[in-house]
Amino acid sequence: MAYDAMAGYIYELNPDIFAKTIPETYQQFLDVLERAEVDTSTLALAIDCDDTSMLNLEETDEDEMMSDIFHVYDEVKRLFEAKTGLKICLTYVDEDSGSRYNDVFGGVWNVLNAVQPTEPARRLERFIDQKFFCIFG
Repeated sequence: MAYDAMAGYIYELNPDIFAKTIPETYQQFLDVLERAEVDTSTLALAIDCDDTSMLNLEETDEDEMMSDIFHVYDEVKRLFEAKTGLKICLTYVDEDSGSRYNDVFGGVWNVLNAVQPTEPARRLERFIDQKFFCIFG
């Protein structure tokens, strides 16, 4: 049986930038997650696995809450791109599948178009960190 490791990286966006760029929308995002009793890591995992049942929402409010969560999540992404030119998404890095030397784990905001810094990425580079991780399997 073979054993292998895969290296990966993301450009992690420090969420502090949202207070400067889209404070009202980001606060709405945090408020919706708090009402749903969902954290960003759980949401990122549900998005990555394409399995919203991971959110464990109350059945009575499930459809409405799901709609609210994804509406404001999409708004955060849309408005942030409109203000900065950078595309972002939540990404999940599994701590248990990686290495203790990983720079990142859990749900993180990932900058999708910062590999070769664009002009918008250069303007906000102090908020963007490249993080490395390893997955064993």
